Amino acid sequence: TKLSYDNKTFDLTCNGSSVSVQKLNQTELLNLFGSRLDGGISVWAKNIAPAKVANYIETGFKITSENESKNSQIRIKWREAGTSDYYVKLSNDGLDLYKESDTGDNILLKNSDFEKLLSKWYRLKIESLSNSINIYVDDVLKIQASKTTENNPEGISRIGLTSLYSDVQFTPVKIGTVTNSKDTNEVAVKYDYNYPVCF
Repeated sequence: TKLSYDNKTFDLTCNGSSVSVQKLNQTELLNLFGSRLDGGISVWAKNIAPAKVANYIETGFKITSENESKNSQIRIKWREAGTSDYYVKLSNDGLDLYKESDTGDNILLKNSDFEKLLSKWYRLKIESLSNSINIYVDDVLKIQASKTTENNPEGISRIGLTSLYSDVQFTPVKIGTVTNSKDTNEVAVKYDYNYPVCF
């Protein structure tokens, strides 16, 4: 399911001129102008109620400008109904996966190999499976973190896009359902043993 950038699907009205929606080659783009704001800017999708349980998020993004004197970041956040809030943070330090809690944000895994470049399009895919969270950038697995909470049958209920000290364009967010076939805790490994035979 593709989520449209309109007031039915996203809460766009409260951010004023810091948010705009434009069409480019038949593609709807969301612009977040977070480089001007000290607290950054966030846009939240309204509660998601797809026909199937969603455990997959996909979006493209490009940084068009950033405040070089600040630690610019892009975050994609999601809520799993009744359980936890998670977010992926992309910054000059790399790619990080966080889980929010009452005591603060806990980092689950970090990948320092990710390089954040200005004016480059990235495609981010998030799989929130029963036992792991898999993060892909441009179809390459960058983070695979084990889940410590029980599987949530209600799936993803909310999605947020955040820009801190950077101006970012997002392509439409897609949500869907993937199976647990890539879940590391459920992959069966087969071994083939060969022995010499003497007569």
